[in-house]
Amino acid sequence: MLTTSENAIVLKGVGKSFRVLGDKRARMLDALGLGGANRNANEFWALRDIDLVIPRGQRVGFVGRNGAGKTTLLKLISGLLRPSTGSVSISGRVHALLELGTGFHPEFSGRQNVLSSLSYLGVTGSEAERLCEDIVDFAELDRFIDQPFRTYSAGMQARLTFSVATSVQPEIMIVDEILGAGDAYFSGKAVARMRELTSGGCTLLFVSHDMSSVQMMCERAIWIDRGGIREDGDTLTVGKLYAASIRRQEELRLRAQALSLHNDVAMPDVDQGNDPEPTVIARLVIEGDKVPERIHAISEIALRYRGEDIERVKVGGARDDDRNERIHIIQQDGYTNWSRPRTDKRARSRGFENRKGRYGHAPFAFKAPIGLADWNDFEIEIQHNADMREAVNVEVFARDAYRCVGKLSEGGAGRTDRFSLPRELFEEWRIRQERRSVEDEAGPVDTVSTHQGLEVLQNVVEGDTYGSGEAAIVGLRVSGSEKSGDAESQHIFTMGESFRVGIEWRTFTTIEEAVFVVAVYTEDGRCATQTLSRPQNLQKGAGQIVADFGELRLGEGRYIISVGMFRGLSESHTHGEQPVAVLDRRHVLKVMKPSGVRIDLGQFSHPVTWRPVQAPVET
Repeated sequence: MLTTSENAIVLKGVGKSFRVLGDKRARMLDALGLGGANRNANEFWALRDIDLVIPRGQRVGFVGRNGAGKTTLLKLISGLLRPSTGSVSISGRVHALLELGTGFHPEFSGRQNVLSSLSYLGVTGSEAERLCEDIVDFAELDRFIDQPFRTYSAGMQARLTFSVATSVQPEIMIVDEILGAGDAYFSGKAVARMRELTSGGCTLLFVSHDMSSVQMMCERAIWIDRGGIREDGDTLTVGKLYAASIRRQEELRLRAQALSLHNDVAMPDVDQGNDPEPTVIARLVIEGDKVPERIHAISEIALRYRGEDIERVKVGGARDDDRNERIHIIQQDGYTNWSRPRTDKRARSRGFENRKGRYGHAPFAFKAPIGLADWNDFEIEIQHNADMREAVNVEVFARDAYRCVGKLSEGGAGRTDRFSLPRELFEEWRIRQERRSVEDEAGPVDTVSTHQGLEVLQNVVEGDTYGSGEAAIVGLRVSGSEKSGDAESQHIFTMGESFRVGIEWRTFTTIEEAVFVVAVYTEDGRCATQTLSRPQNLQKGAGQIVADFGELRLGEGRYIISVGMFRGLSESHTHGEQPVAVLDRRHVLKVMKPSGVRIDLGQFSHPVTWRPVQAPVET
């Protein structure tokens, strides 16, 4: 709906749902317009409860993971989709660049497409010819402008599409990742062009996964997560929060990946094969397995680790039952007792109530990142408004049975309860650790135990550990600084950050001229850097040694770390002779560029000091 206002865009309570048809028959009936398809259709809410006001001339960046709902939101604003709920008010003409080649015919030449697009924008005749030349010049496609558009590369299509869209001053411009296909040089030109347009009053909506681009181009940032607005504020504040979340998620993923690549790890009670993050089932149930007689409103469920959220779902919000997410409810009519989403004073929730579900409960699931070492620090957090006239138990499935971890407490709307995960869920894990610790004491080992916060290494696959058996590497910890204490091993670093590798060892006899080695390899197997300690004579016993690299000089990318103990190794040797104990390629490492840096800093960031030199004075 077009309006005249000081605000360019106003969204009130906007939601967008799609029907998901479960079988071929239902899809066929739907395609033919016949009845019966809706009986097998499920609702998928891509967006829900979006309230948004964007003033004229504001530059707004949208960030979020793939599938968060950013593109759906922009399609609603551009008029390509209609909202299922709420209202969208637009003041001004919208020009949206949502896909490469939008509105361009693949068989037409670039020039023909340009003139056709200008005609659609109301520009014809000599003015169109003049603008066409400006567009060709800006896109720098002189040699190709008369070739069919289908022959253009993705970067060339991005150049021409963007150049046409910005040739006429738009009132509202939407750019969705289209510039990602262009090169860095053209991206710089595009940024300058968009700043020029916004200085003339154009409202810009810009979507990018590159937070530095958003900070450079926009004054406001909106973080879209699971179909809702998670954060809205200045680009610096939102950028820091978004980057921290992405880094935390990536750290969890890499820890689990590092463990699964080299360990035969499986969580008890859940048949997940080699999944490093197996799914754990939990539920709400009335004490005594009774049918609920009251309505117990549940608004949020979160999985937490050491006081921080791993993932949080707003129950009743968009995608609360999306099984691709780390945590989600399990809703199936006729089997569970979750109500439809409802709104109470603008707060979304679902009720745990009598929906005649066969199993009488309200289940939810979460993926447990088993790469984390300290299981006692996991918690489930539930925000609710439970009716205290009946007791609601929280139970987690572990070792062939549901284990009660607590009850929802009294306290009214917005009450928050936290529950530790049951001991039984991790009992088998701990038994394995203890068994391997006993094997360590008995002699040469191929597994290690936890000690002083060092990384737990278990079930080492053949080829990852080798040596004479006279000693063992029983702990490996990669950290940023000595101040990190006994925190778990770290997988993600920023270039220039402090970088230390700690090795815990145990010898079963005297080792003369023992040399410790830390080697870092690129993904294609090349050695990025390697360091050797000074030789030392080790008596039977145990100890630790730390390789302090100072500032990390490796460039952006993924690496993998090996550590080992060798006898008599020196830099004059071509390879590791006389290995005593080696953990080969055991720790995944990801190095990121500092925040705000876009230029390629290379594979190695060498420390450089620049000094001005005064030119000699001619006489």
